[in-house]
Amino acid sequence: MSNENQPIYDHRLTTGITAQMNARLDTLANIRKQAKAELVREAIRFWLDHQEDAAMSRQFFTKSFQRRMDYLDWQLEVLMQMLTVLAKKPELLELAIREALKGHLTVVLQNGGLRRSAQNRKPPED
Repeated sequence: MSNENQPIYDHRLTTGITAQMNARLDTLANIRKQAKAELVREAIRFWLDHQEDAAMSRQFFTKSFQRRMDYLDWQLEVLMQMLTVLAKKPELLELAIREALKGHLTVVLQNGGLRRSAQNRKPPED
């Protein structure tokens, strides 16, 4: 690898390891013909890339974003089903609009039977 493509390691980390871990690193370094430090950096990179609970992890962000999108998709489908039912019953639509303007739309949806159509499909699982 040429010097211009080599990453700059500008931070140092010191940690203790057991004799068994050191022996395993020595063996692996000899087999791969790499420095132990590079093996340790590789292990740290792998571990960091697979941390789903780390907010900085790209994989966590991707999965979290997909869950949010799935949930929004589910909510949109439920709302479309409700709108379809309301469009067929003008009196219910009028009541829903009046109650929504008052801020009580949840009560109307529960009492109007629209909640049953939403229960036919569950929100996405994590």
